[in-house]
Amino acid sequence: MAAATIHIRVKYGISTEEAGDAADLNLLNSDLGSGQTPASYPITVPSVGTNYSYERKFRLKVENIGDSSRIQNLRVYADTATPSTGCTIKYGQTSSYATPVNTESLVATDAIPTSLPETENLYCGGSGGGYLGATGEYSDYGVLQLVVDTTATSGGNATITVAYDEVA
Repeated sequence: MAAATIHIRVKYGISTEEAGDAADLNLLNSDLGSGQTPASYPITVPSVGTNYSYERKFRLKVENIGDSSRIQNLRVYADTATPSTGCTIKYGQTSSYATPVNTESLVATDAIPTSLPETENLYCGGSGGGYLGATGEYSDYGVLQLVVDTTATSGGNATITVAYDEVA
């Protein structure tokens, strides 16, 4: 059986096209595509209140369905929700694209799960139970945002994982 080929695609700015395959999902102080150097776009530690990265919006694209009939049960998680003291990675998902913000996200509102979720948390077709069934299809958008408070320390990173079930 030939496995499906799935790519993570990023989208940013007001563009209606994906920027291309994700080199990374860096959370920056500027709304840029992937492949940027995080040290060049740091999120500063506020003296009061909270600072936010720009939302990072991504989705899965079926580049080749192979011998599979569907890709389903998409789940997003990280090895940590707090990559350093005073910093939290928030996650959410949405079926439609809007220009990323660097204020408190209305989509990425929950701390990202830190282990494989039992149920899907990235939908296909706008609701749970959907699937990707053909080459060229896309999932809904996953949305990440880094929240930085006054106690934040510099450095830190997290590994984001997207898992799914491939059905023959």
